[in-house]
Amino acid sequence: MVDGDRGAIGQQPLCIDKQHLSEELLREIGRGLGTNFPAAQNCVTAESFTRLEGTLRAILRTAQSPQISQSHRAAACNALTAFLEKCRSSSITSLQSLSRPDYLWTDIFNIYLERSDKAKVKPLRQVLVTLTSIIAGDLDLYRARRVLNAAVIRIIAIIFKQEAYSRVKPAIQALDYFITKQVISLQDLLSFVKTWQCNNNAVAISGSGKFSPIYHTANEPANTEMSSSYAETASNDYVTVLALALLHWMPEPDIAPAAGNLFITLFSTLKGQEAERLPHQVSDAAAPGWYGPIHTSIEKTPSALENLKQHILPGLFKLSVTDFGHFLDRLHLKEILSGSPVEDRDPQVMLLFTALQIGKEIGLVRGSEGLEEGLLDRSIAQTNALILPDHLVGDLLARPSATIRLAALSLLVASPLTTRPFTPGVLSLLEQNLAFFYVDTDAKFRTNVLSTAKRLVDRLRGSTSSMSREIERYKKVIAHRGTPSEARLPILGNPGKQDGAVEVARLSNSLLQRHVEFLNWYINFVITELQPTVSYQRHVTALKTLSILLQSGLDREVPAVKLSKLAQGEIKWPFHVKVLDARARRVLLDLLANPFDDVRSNAASILKMANPDSVYLLHTRADIKSPSKGLQVDSQQKIDIAHRNAMLPDVFDFLNRLERTMHLSGRADHADGVARTYEIIFDMSTRSQKRPMRLRPMTRTQHGNPQLAIASQLVLFLEEALAAARKDLALAVSSNPVHGHLAGIRLAYSPYAMLLVPANPISRLILDRPDFYHNLLSLGDSEIRSWKELHQRIIELCHGLWECVKIALCDDSPEGHIPDDFDDDGDLGTKDILSYSWRALKESSTTLRVIISNATHDPHSEFSMLDESDIKTVSQLTFVQLAELRHRGAFSTVSLTFAACCQRCFKEKNAGQLLHLWYQDALNCIRNQASTTTRRSAGIPSLITGIMSADPGGPLFTQIILELLTEAQLPLDAFPRDQKLPQVHALNCLKDAFTNSRLGPCSETYLAEALELSLKCLGSNAWAIRNCGIMLFRALADRLFGTNEPRNKRGAKEDSRVTKLSYDKYPNLSGLLKNLLRRPATHSSPTESDGQGMSTSPELGPPEAVFPAMDIIRRAGPPKPNDLDLRESILFYMGSKIWHVRDMAARTFCSLVERERFMEEVSHLINLPWTSNNALHGQLLCVRYLLQVYLPRNPTQLRGAIQSLIPLFHSLSGTLSKANTCPINNSAFLDIVNVILEACVKACYADSSTNCLLRDPINQLCESIGLSRFLDNLLASLENLDTQSNQYISSSLYRRALVRGATLYHYYYGPISGLQPMIDALAEHDPDALSDSVELLESLYATGSSLVSIHTSLDIGIVLFRALEVTHSPEVKSRTARCISEMCENSHTLAMRLFMDPRRGIVDVPPVHPLSLNSASGHPSSPSLVNTELQLWGSILSAQCTQQSIWPGSLIYMLRAWSVSLQKAGDENNEFSTRMAAAMSLNAFKRAFRATGQAPRTDAALLDPYIVLYDTLHDDDDEIRDVGATVVSWVLSDPSSSTQNLSFVPLAASLRFSEWLSTQYSHSADLSITAVRRLELHSRWLPLNTTDNATEAIKPVEVLLANSAKEDRSLFIEEKQNLFIDEVQEADVWSQVLLRMSSEALDMQLTKAYATWVHEGLLALLEKAKAMDGPLGWTAKPEVFALGVYVILGAKVVLKWAKHDSLPDCEEDIATALRSLAEVGRQTSLHELWLSQIDLLVA
Repeated sequence: MVDGDRGAIGQQPLCIDKQHLSEELLREIGRGLGTNFPAAQNCVTAESFTRLEGTLRAILRTAQSPQISQSHRAAACNALTAFLEKCRSSSITSLQSLSRPDYLWTDIFNIYLERSDKAKVKPLRQVLVTLTSIIAGDLDLYRARRVLNAAVIRIIAIIFKQEAYSRVKPAIQALDYFITKQVISLQDLLSFVKTWQCNNNAVAISGSGKFSPIYHTANEPANTEMSSSYAETASNDYVTVLALALLHWMPEPDIAPAAGNLFITLFSTLKGQEAERLPHQVSDAAAPGWYGPIHTSIEKTPSALENLKQHILPGLFKLSVTDFGHFLDRLHLKEILSGSPVEDRDPQVMLLFTALQIGKEIGLVRGSEGLEEGLLDRSIAQTNALILPDHLVGDLLARPSATIRLAALSLLVASPLTTRPFTPGVLSLLEQNLAFFYVDTDAKFRTNVLSTAKRLVDRLRGSTSSMSREIERYKKVIAHRGTPSEARLPILGNPGKQDGAVEVARLSNSLLQRHVEFLNWYINFVITELQPTVSYQRHVTALKTLSILLQSGLDREVPAVKLSKLAQGEIKWPFHVKVLDARARRVLLDLLANPFDDVRSNAASILKMANPDSVYLLHTRADIKSPSKGLQVDSQQKIDIAHRNAMLPDVFDFLNRLERTMHLSGRADHADGVARTYEIIFDMSTRSQKRPMRLRPMTRTQHGNPQLAIASQLVLFLEEALAAARKDLALAVSSNPVHGHLAGIRLAYSPYAMLLVPANPISRLILDRPDFYHNLLSLGDSEIRSWKELHQRIIELCHGLWECVKIALCDDSPEGHIPDDFDDDGDLGTKDILSYSWRALKESSTTLRVIISNATHDPHSEFSMLDESDIKTVSQLTFVQLAELRHRGAFSTVSLTFAACCQRCFKEKNAGQLLHLWYQDALNCIRNQASTTTRRSAGIPSLITGIMSADPGGPLFTQIILELLTEAQLPLDAFPRDQKLPQVHALNCLKDAFTNSRLGPCSETYLAEALELSLKCLGSNAWAIRNCGIMLFRALADRLFGTNEPRNKRGAKEDSRVTKLSYDKYPNLSGLLKNLLRRPATHSSPTESDGQGMSTSPELGPPEAVFPAMDIIRRAGPPKPNDLDLRESILFYMGSKIWHVRDMAARTFCSLVERERFMEEVSHLINLPWTSNNALHGQLLCVRYLLQVYLPRNPTQLRGAIQSLIPLFHSLSGTLSKANTCPINNSAFLDIVNVILEACVKACYADSSTNCLLRDPINQLCESIGLSRFLDNLLASLENLDTQSNQYISSSLYRRALVRGATLYHYYYGPISGLQPMIDALAEHDPDALSDSVELLESLYATGSSLVSIHTSLDIGIVLFRALEVTHSPEVKSRTARCISEMCENSHTLAMRLFMDPRRGIVDVPPVHPLSLNSASGHPSSPSLVNTELQLWGSILSAQCTQQSIWPGSLIYMLRAWSVSLQKAGDENNEFSTRMAAAMSLNAFKRAFRATGQAPRTDAALLDPYIVLYDTLHDDDDEIRDVGATVVSWVLSDPSSSTQNLSFVPLAASLRFSEWLSTQYSHSADLSITAVRRLELHSRWLPLNTTDNATEAIKPVEVLLANSAKEDRSLFIEEKQNLFIDEVQEADVWSQVLLRMSSEALDMQLTKAYATWVHEGLLALLEKAKAMDGPLGWTAKPEVFALGVYVILGAKVVLKWAKHDSLPDCEEDIATALRSLAEVGRQTSLHELWLSQIDLLVA
């Protein structure tokens, strides 16, 4: 260490016995360089120079250390750069020389690369700047090139995945900076890429998109062609190779920004070269140089598109507008604009629309804004921007692809100028399609939609403001020309000639009115989306949209501080709208009781933005006021949201209702709604002119301060509830829950109304506002004392609640515990007790956490909210809770409070000693509660981590870590035999310390010791210790590899060198791994060990001890290459008696093998002498995994590899057939052969010419191993199987491997029909092997279905039908039927030929129930078999229907029976697989709905399937909806028009399909009956079920209303099976269907019955409406609300029928009932959305 001497740096003594300089000293060095650095030659003596040199080395050594913290490393880097910069700028030659040694530059550059992941960005960036300055200005040319060349070569190796993952980002950043600063030229960089490739065996781009050295066999020349499309030019096109390498890193979110910057720098440098043209340039001048790499990257990794959009494409497009245009041409933009079909999920299509979206944002693409109007936007015609017609973009808004839909929406909304108006066409497109964006289930998609919605609102504000000013300007022009100022502007369409100013004013006025109409529609749409029946996705998206509208300044009542940044700027709305009118506030208040927390929190945040008085008394009048004096807006065009004045119950009535509901149910959502209502009242009490006077009279004191009064009342409620709980806990549980009012205390004092609340809004707690305690100081003394008293009462309350609930939460089995003194009345169960107790503790603990974190504490002030005794009381309470709790959710919550207490105590000097006392008490818990806590140690780890979090990295932290490590290693015999195991708690505490985000950086220093401890624990004789050891290891592995690394990734890792683990950071890790895997000296192989297959030496222990070590090596690679000792250790464990050990060892060995040496290793393993069957089996497993990973994909190389393997396999085959007949080893050998055969099949798929190239080597390989002999023996051996013998089990593996080999062989060579004898035998004797064969055929066909000929496909189908016919196994039948069905879906031609082929065995389809195959088998049905056969029958019936233009009666009967099966399978109560089977069966039948090139069929027999298809569009699962939308899109596509290839999102498909059905079947009585029955709430009603019983009795509305209005008092709400379907939307759809039906389709008896049902329903609603409704009233229940809409829309239908003389007698009755309902409803605050619908009918 350097002394604290204040002399010059050179005078400071350097203590060399310390390894690192302290952080404080480093900061002092950085600060002291300016004044203390030697300034003259005579100031630098030899001694001071030596000291300076030693100081520099010490700084370097400190910066290199992996153990120091981030702040420590930042200080070291700052000191280092300051030191070097001072040396460089010094005039003293000797000091200048300190910064110039080559080794110094290299050492510092290594620090930059290897320590960047654990350092702050700015100091390391300065290190890079200093290094660049040194090499650019200080070193001579030769030395500079030498060190730079070495650095760049290493950078290239890192980019091409040759070093640790953590070095990739700094390496890319360094290369980018070098190129930018012209330290290295592009030509030199490309020469380095070429040199590096040559030195690494010509890196190729593998099929998986990874760079790896190409393997060359001995029989091939070194310059063999590469396998991928770009690999052929890799030897010349080094820009492409480097660009592809960068693009391979784009899926990594932390590397993508750096890789994107370098990619842009690379091509911008390339673009700027003016001298010579490099050989990288492609011959096709129409394509930019970066097109090829991006095209290839997107094809291989479509998931990288989002990062490309963010980090690469905008920069590339700005380089050249011409290149951007050529790029779009290569993506076939012109074809798409001309109407060519678009494949939604094609990566190139998604890339195209992403490019268009970016181009629109940066001004390279324009919509047709203003072109139709002619004068509004002349600038478009004057630019080179691409003009994209709006109607073509609008056609994409309903596409299934999320990327295309978002891009299309952005193309319509985005504009470089926010003042540019929308065209009327664009606004119409938005009105037609915005609803489809709000229903999406993907949260990320909805977030992007909201981002676009914000831009939409901003542009609406800017454009309306601009047009308003423009109108004013032209008015002045008109007035100046003599036009009377009071004259109105001519309206749109007025004939007569106008001068230019009048015409522009007219157009602007018309366009402004259209924007006003759209805004009116948008607000109405958003509020309608808040009705009770819609899904969570629509609720939360609409709420956030409403927040955006309010943030925009549209509603003048929203405070300015809550507006967005843009809304507070210069551009304002030219008018104001009362957005939060009575209708909006009603639905928002109802949403405060919504089951979803996001919905409640967003609704509360919006309500806090309303005018306080209009919330207290919910009345409003909506109007529009324009600051533009001359703007005339017709009354019919005003934004009129409310339509009426209405007096609703005030918010306190709502609160009383909600509190009553909470007391009845005790549910968390109701309690949270109560809390948020108090939050709203509290927040607005200071802004309102009306004081909240309806608070319950308080018994202790009255307060003039409304906030204090509300808080005091809440505390009073809680004190009464606590008294009740102490007296009778059962009564408190059933009728007086406390968590709602506790949450009210937390939420009432929120900081301010948040417009877009965070993901966890519960964090906005009581007293948790930044200025709350500061504002208390401005109050009077009495009020401050009242607040202090209130705090103390809250603390007492929380303590009392703990005493009441701890008996339920501290039992070892809290889930089933009922206290002994609990008076059970029979209605309460353990879940009620536990829910009450847990929620009470959760809310009380969270309240204490807020108080202890924020409340003021000043020992010298009487106005301090907390005394020292309060801090101790709260802290001690939470300590006791954590020590005694056994409920996992409870101590998870309390742990946060205890951590806050510890951090507060650390800050308070007088309370700091409590931490040491608590730590000693926690140690006592570890030692004394060892036999009474759970295996995860309950709250003890939270006690320890809470204490450690007070001062991470401090002395107490270090003491705790070291003592826990010691405690965890105590021997078992140190404790008595009563099973006390404090080691368990110590291990769990360590695990939490390493997983805690606050403690993570500080605990990393001890990671190696903890890892060693965890591995040692795996060898313990106590199961509990082994279990905790493995949990600790997993936690440490997450720290080593990153939490995204999958633990169950069993396969050998091809790029094992690319990992987030760096062995340099953990020097002890390498030795630890080798020690754990060390080969015992006393055993030559694991077979000589104990019965567990492991050595009994203490270093090794049981098998669990070696698994983690192998797992680390498998995932991270070896600590150093070519480690012979490690290699021998892994080979040793490949001979273990335990199969899992052998398998893990084989996979681990693969990570030690380099690609270029894999054939050498395969040969070595095959020829390696084996000492046992286990050893041979392990070696064969390793060969198999090596071939799976490294077998070349290039056909030529694959041929060479097979030829090299033939003699090895021939020898091995002979050994296995004579010297070793073990079936397990033979099956492992056949698995190796199968890997090669499968690789050949896939190679043929990639290139059809490969078949001839590989046929001979494969034939030679099969002959050399005697595959045909094996097959003959297989068929003979199946006759004499004893399924109960052990040999059957082992030989089963052999048979299954052989069956896979035979399947591959016949698939490759043919004929496939040759498999039938084997299938017949396997069906009788070994169904598992038959299942493997079917699965393999399915996989092979699915992989290359587009390349397989129709004859081969037909042969496969015949074989599969044979398997379906002969097998008795339901599992095999199910798999086979699914495979046949999927094949038929891919090719309708195949289906036609397959079902008509006489070889199939089932020539005629019997006219019976569709499940005839299943019932004919004589075996019990399995659900999977029923589902797959239902799916198969879709293909069978499709083939039958398409063969005949006129369908016979038997086929029609089959269709109807199939439709009934589909309806039953699609029921919402069925599981997903059954419903999906119905959807897939419809998908298989779609060619019968519409043949290719023809119009869809509209036979009466197809109405049933059509309606079932419609129902799939409203399934709860999006996958099923997507399948249904695909079929509907196929049906609605018209080959004779521009809609020949439609594709819809499910909601759009539903609307269009219902319209199509009502048009095509407008004369169908069956459809009218179905529509009526569905409007009468007979869900899923099919015409087939109603034709013979059309007037079946239905439930009257009075009964339905009574059932729907019942109060639900259940503690846990029962979720609907289908959360997607919107009953209100369904009512609208089916009412529209009825309105479109012709009169001939309406049965008079049915219509009269329906009219009666509607009329009686209106009377029932009228009677119910006499009771007061209002927020949370009787219409708030979704079931009641939907029922009312069904009746009101039914009235709309009946009124339309009456006007057309279908029901002339009922019109007046219906109209009278509607008017009466509206009149009564206004007096009793009936739901506004109902009244809006009624007004439209009676107007």
